[in-house]
Amino acid sequence: MAAYPQVRVVLAVENRFVDMPADPVDLAIRVGPLPDSDLIARRLLISETWICASPAYLAARGTPSRASNLGDHVLIGYADRPATYGDGAVGHGSNAEFLPAAVVSDAAAMLRAVLDGAGIARLPDFFASLYVSDGSLVRLWPGSGGDQIEIHAVYPSHRSLSAKLRVFIEALASSVAELAA
Repeated sequence: MAAYPQVRVVLAVENRFVDMPADPVDLAIRVGPLPDSDLIARRLLISETWICASPAYLAARGTPSRASNLGDHVLIGYADRPATYGDGAVGHGSNAEFLPAAVVSDAAAMLRAVLDGAGIARLPDFFASLYVSDGSLVRLWPGSGGDQIEIHAVYPSHRSLSAKLRVFIEALASSVAELAA
């Protein structure tokens, strides 16, 4: 917006599927696998998820030595279904499946909860890395190689790519690249 003050941005932050052909939306950010569609997608980044907790949480509840010990902890997840946690590189270590004690559908809200000592969660690396670096969060099993998640900008193919949308996507991609670096 600083570079193009004449451009008006309406940002809606929602954790729901937007029906792009039906809704009057120019651009959406999609996290995870993309279904087949007529949308045009530009991959912004591939994020790794890290299993993290605050030092205060770990001091109060103990640090799990392996994924199978997570059943003794408060897990915060994105969905109300069991999730698999691993503590080693692919093909090594152990995996265990647990139902989260709390479900938070927004990564920023989940980050805040983990920073406040509410439990252990799988966080995107671009959210967690600064806090792990400064000691506000502890990454459990850093050699484990978390899940890889693709993040895309998508827009309808039936709309021509306007100059303002093209510039916005480029600025977004540039900002995301800086986060990932």
